[in-house]
Amino acid sequence: LSECSSYLVERFLLAYMRFAMDIDSWENNKPHCNWIGVECQGGSVTNIDFAILDMSSASLPTQIGLITNLQSLLAANMNADANNYILSGTIPSELGVLTQLTQIGLYDNSLHGNIPTELGTLTSLNYMVLGKSMFTGSFPIELASLTDLAVLSLAENNLTGSIPTRLATLASLRYFGINQNFLTGSIPTEIAGLTSLEYMSIFDNDLSGPIPTELGRLTSLKSLWLSKNNLTGSIPTELAKLASLEKLYISKNNLTGFIPTELARLTSLKILHLCNNMLTGSFPTQLESLNYSTELHLSGNNLTGYFPSELGCRSVW
Repeated sequence: LSECSSYLVERFLLAYMRFAMDIDSWENNKPHCNWIGVECQGGSVTNIDFAILDMSSASLPTQIGLITNLQSLLAANMNADANNYILSGTIPSELGVLTQLTQIGLYDNSLHGNIPTELGTLTSLNYMVLGKSMFTGSFPIELASLTDLAVLSLAENNLTGSIPTRLATLASLRYFGINQNFLTGSIPTEIAGLTSLEYMSIFDNDLSGPIPTELGRLTSLKSLWLSKNNLTGSIPTELAKLASLEKLYISKNNLTGFIPTELARLTSLKILHLCNNMLTGSFPTQLESLNYSTELHLSGNNLTGYFPSELGCRSVW
């Protein structure tokens, strides 16, 4: 298509979306590249941000897959009204043909159904946030093909099944959030291949088995959330290798054994939550060498002997 023809096609597509999604703020008497939430480069639509529009509970039409130069699709709901969602319905599989997409941010909407496997073809994607909706089905293994991903969040949905071992291919991943779903099985040891990871949140699922010792290889990790699962076994001493770790949450599991004295090596640690497990032994006095401002929450275990009275478990995680 010529540049003029492409412009007219996109004008028609956005005019259709305006009608289908009931977007009153997209004014017909203005060029579509000047519409609120729309950005263009060289006359082609590259970014759409529904979050700044006055709209609610609209479904994404399949025709969005025809906006071939789209690089960013955003609809993060920051409205305090929990019932006023921007998007509803399902994610159209046609998004999978938009090979220039680098960002999909659809946090806090009323989206449901399966996460389309076709999203696994978007190899330019570096940011995918689909948290806080009502997605069901399993974790799409096809997302393991998105090797440029730096941020992946599917948290606060209704996903089931296990964590795919193939996620180890996401070598660029820095943020990984799948908390508050219904995932089962064990934490795959292959997750240790995510060597760029700085934040991992998998709390509040139904995960079982031990905490993999291999997590000690994630030396860039700053925050690790494993609470509210059914994890068993002891706390791996290998976690003491995470020199950059600032927050460690392992509360509300079924962990046994002693609290490793090696955790005192975590000199960057600001928060340590081990509450409501079945840990035994005495309180490791070595932990008193941690930063004076470190929050230590250890109650709800079977610890004996000396136990600092100021330690409690105020966090739900």
